[in-house]
Order: sequence, then C-alpha cells, then structure tokens
Amino acid sequence: MTPSETPTASLITFPGRTVLSRPDASRYLGIGQNALLVMALLACGPRRISGNGKKLYREEDLDLFRQKLISTVGVAQADAPYRKAEPDA
Repeated sequence: MTPSETPTASLITFPGRTVLSRPDASRYLGIGQNALLVMALLACGPRRISGNGKKLYREEDLDLFRQKLISTVGVAQADAPYRKAEPDA
C-alpha cells in the first residue's frame, strides 16, 4: 500500500473457517439474538472476535459452546430435539 492509498478494512475468510454475525450465530445456535447479546454482556456466552468494528463469532467457537452447554445441562445431542442423556451403566 502506498501513502496515497486509503486503508480499507475487510474481513478475510479462510477455507474451512466460518465467521458469523450475531444474527447468523443466534440462528446457528437456535437461540434469539437478545439471548446471545445478554450472554455476551454476562461473559457466559460463546467467544467473540472483533472484525471490521463488529463482534463476530467463529463457527468452531459456537460448536464448542454448544457442546459445553449440552454436557453441562445433561442432554444428548441427536438429529432429533434434545433429550435427557442416558446415565453410563
């Protein structure tokens, strides 16, 4: 970049790395945008990153958050709605 060029900000995406906005992240998790915002304010939600002046979520961080939440609550994830996890025998 030369001194006469105006710096521009852009989001760089890499193959296999998806970065989502808050509306997209809330749809990805199946929760409301306000719930995701409240979790961020209380520092108990998925990890956020800053990009282009906005707060964004990486798909792998959302998956990790979902897995921790599922294991903490004690439900099993399946292709069907969540159900109570069976205790180990």
